[in-house]
Amino acid sequence: MVHLPVHLATEAEIAGPIHYRWMYPIERWLYFLKSLIGNRACPEGCIAEGYIANECMILSSRYLHRVDTRFNCPELIYDGGLKQSNGGLSIFSHPGKTLGAKDPCELEVDELEQAHLYILKNCDEGYFFSNETYGSLLFYREFAQTHENVRHLSNAEWSRQFIDWFKDMVSNT
Repeated sequence: MVHLPVHLATEAEIAGPIHYRWMYPIERWLYFLKSLIGNRACPEGCIAEGYIANECMILSSRYLHRVDTRFNCPELIYDGGLKQSNGGLSIFSHPGKTLGAKDPCELEVDELEQAHLYILKNCDEGYFFSNETYGSLLFYREFAQTHENVRHLSNAEWSRQFIDWFKDMVSNT
């Protein structure tokens, strides 16, 4: 690779600076223009119409301050911040919006366990039991009394057992 600086200097001397012959910006612009084509029978008209629509959108977002566009629409940018807690878990105080239509799905067992473990580790109410100091020591002590091979558990098995232990711990208190 020692010869590369020599060749780059020679190439710059012959052809000039690289940004004059670099194709990436042109390829991006052509991709944008191709995305405007809706009717393949007359691409010129579609490109012209889409370009004008894009220019109008930029004009209205920059100079017409009372017009809501996709660039300055407050509903798209701001989600409302934190909501006041109404007795539920603190992890559910963040507002959220759906993206598109509702699509009901059933979680598999391992996905449901991952969601449970995420909630246990990230909500303030479960932090006391799920942090690495107190809760893990309690779980380890109780689990080690009933199982001999505690040190050979995989992370998935450890998480599954911790979820069950936490469920029993909460239901017994």
